[in-house]
Amino acid sequence: MAKDTVEILIEGGSATPGPPLGPALGPFGINMMQVVEEINNKSADFAGMKVPVKVSIDRDTKEFEIETEMTIFALNHNFLIKELPIEYKDRMEGSESKLNTFSDGYKVISLLFGLFRDVKPLFFFSLITLVLLIIASMYFFPVLIGFFRTGFVEKVPTLITVGVVVIVAVIIFFTGVVLHVIRKQHDENFEHYLTMITQNKKD
Repeated sequence: MAKDTVEILIEGGSATPGPPLGPALGPFGINMMQVVEEINNKSADFAGMKVPVKVSIDRDTKEFEIETEMTIFALNHNFLIKELPIEYKDRMEGSESKLNTFSDGYKVISLLFGLFRDVKPLFFFSLITLVLLIIASMYFFPVLIGFFRTGFVEKVPTLITVGVVVIVAVIIFFTGVVLHVIRKQHDENFEHYLTMITQNKKD
């Protein structure tokens, strides 16, 4: 079951079939009005703010899932969060749980990795870089020791592979640096946007 994911920023409670949502989702052939209605329902409490929305689309069935990730978004921007008590009741007789241990567990783990990557890109990609460099070192030092002993590189393919891994690690690290700068700029713009909203309310 192939799925595509579209991540986009929309104004809370004010999504429309037009840009930026329409051009991003139009090629998938899903029910745009249904998507817009569901997004607006989930983001209505954040009117006037930019809300991160993730839409997962099944290519075959045209079914979709919408996630707003507002908890992480609110924590990252130091919003006040209020918890409301919820009463849990026993399951109705004859009903079955829709949860699946493996597929839902995979979704949760994927979401956590995605949030980690999006919120802390520099740290996330630095970890990947570190792992790749450790692996490269494990294969490089035996080749280096052999070179000091014999004066020849006995495992040229291994040395080439190590070089490629190191280059990939460097590219991944600088990818994290670029994403970190972009995210920092985005956060500064968002803070400026909130400041403007506050000033307009006072006026």
